Amino acid sequence: GADATLQCDGWTGENHHHLLGFMMTARRKLHTIKVHDASMDPHTTEELLKQIVDAISIIESEWGASVIACTTDASGESRKARRLLQEQLPHIVVPNCLAHQVYMAQELITWLRSKTRVLAILREIQMATIGKTLAVLRAVLMRWMSHYLAYRRLLELRPALELLVTKHEADLISGGDAHSRKKTQTAIATIKNATFWHALARWKTLLEPISLMTNVHQAAQARPENVAISFGFLHFRYSKIDNDTDLAARMAVLASIERRWGQCDQEVFIAAIIVNPFYKVSPFQNVPLTTRVGLATLFARLWRRFYNTNNIPLDLYTDLDDYLNSSHDFAFMDNYKLSLLYRAEKEGVSVDPIDIWTGLSHPGSARRPLHTIAQRLLSICPNSASCERLFSMFGAILTKWRNWLSTETLTLLAELKMYVHEEHVRNDVVKKRLQRRYCDTEATDKAEPTQVVHAVGDNLSGESSEREPRSLAFDRRGISDVAADLIRAVQEEEEISTTESMHSVPIGAAGASGSFSHIAISDLLNYSRAEEWLGSFYKVAIRGLDAELELYELLDLDAKGIDDPDFPQVDDVLDE
Repeated sequence: GADATLQCDGWTGENHHHLLGFMMTARRKLHTIKVHDASMDPHTTEELLKQIVDAISIIESEWGASVIACTTDASGESRKARRLLQEQLPHIVVPNCLAHQVYMAQELITWLRSKTRVLAILREIQMATIGKTLAVLRAVLMRWMSHYLAYRRLLELRPALELLVTKHEADLISGGDAHSRKKTQTAIATIKNATFWHALARWKTLLEPISLMTNVHQAAQARPENVAISFGFLHFRYSKIDNDTDLAARMAVLASIERRWGQCDQEVFIAAIIVNPFYKVSPFQNVPLTTRVGLATLFARLWRRFYNTNNIPLDLYTDLDDYLNSSHDFAFMDNYKLSLLYRAEKEGVSVDPIDIWTGLSHPGSARRPLHTIAQRLLSICPNSASCERLFSMFGAILTKWRNWLSTETLTLLAELKMYVHEEHVRNDVVKKRLQRRYCDTEATDKAEPTQVVHAVGDNLSGESSEREPRSLAFDRRGISDVAADLIRAVQEEEEISTTESMHSVPIGAAGASGSFSHIAISDLLNYSRAEEWLGSFYKVAIRGLDAELELYELLDLDAKGIDDPDFPQVDDVLDE
């Protein structure tokens, strides 16, 4: 009887089979529903819709759960399939997967990662100055989280890099052929260029909000109330940018925020904020929607939509008033949520609002209407990142030497690995094993040079005009050029036909009481009190970001660089 979100995505493996993965999130746990080999199927919206409906049938008949939402990637085929699904099943919410949605620094990182001798010297300098070593992180094309982490780390390495150039510049330039010496001179000029470091700091500041939002949205247990809050967070941060240099980036991001928020199922995500006891109506502006009449109308419309009935329980309105006033059954809610918050902070986790609603229920009694709709709203998972994780597991299993595995065997092996991993995470074994593997011996610390942690991506190296130094070319290619690239990428991704745009308002949102009027994110939230309602969101985002960076650190001592044809693969000192 649990409320479940169906997640769907596609993947092509080493054996050239195209697989459709269907997973379910219910009660904050993930389950694999089926993996369908679609290699022989026509790649059409109708076929995808057929498979989605079949997965829903399996969930409801074999698992005994109720599908309340279906999330796919943001491709045109998937977008159309979601629209047709909601026409067919209006009670199901069909959000976009929010998880799908810099040149000179890359040159410096590329140079650093190709020079093992430079990394060894850099490691010695760090050990002598700060007592530890920091990895050189390499960004991946179009993955803004990795760009942010890479640039943040490069800024942390600045003192060591400047000391490296001060002490060893002549030695670094003396080795290698003419091409290698030219690359080294360019890298040294970059390290000495104060304008470069200033620009890099700006880039890091501009990328930070996007990285934090991405980290929240791609979580396995992403929460629906964070959707509108995260869009508000981006609007709040980027609307504060007032210098002319970064104006292009500001305008591009703000425009993209409004477009993407306009495509969301707004009434669902707004209601999810309201039923989160830590928020209620505190984040919102005084707009008609947040009046008592507006809220009653919103929840009545959602009740009609979710349960396909015009018979609205009167207790829904009564409970909504009691909830907003913290009275009657909700009189002790504030004390209860504070006790949960205290315990969660001690354990380093966040409070699940569903736990609060569970505590507000009467044991042995049927759930009241507001409890029912709150549990349904808070059970929606607004991404399909779990399918991506399943496919990553497939990729680790299905190699060139094991490409004859059947889809069934592949799925069973992946499910077993995911189950074992979940057990390890629950018992805090994963982190301990990583630390034991990479951090146990002092000998390893002393013997291994500083390494480069990266995810494999395209080589972004290139040449500037021969008539001016690379640093000057970079000054002209500032954040405005990066913003222009971002604007083009966003426009390409967000090209939606007029027909699809007409269906951006959910079909089920229109009822006897009229359709829901979309509200711009700039008008919805109260930014004068942003620090109050952004506090918990920011903690969750920072916690996730720190965890990801910690993983990079643990992998640092075992990381390997990637061959780069622009640089010698063995240092000249080793050749000698």
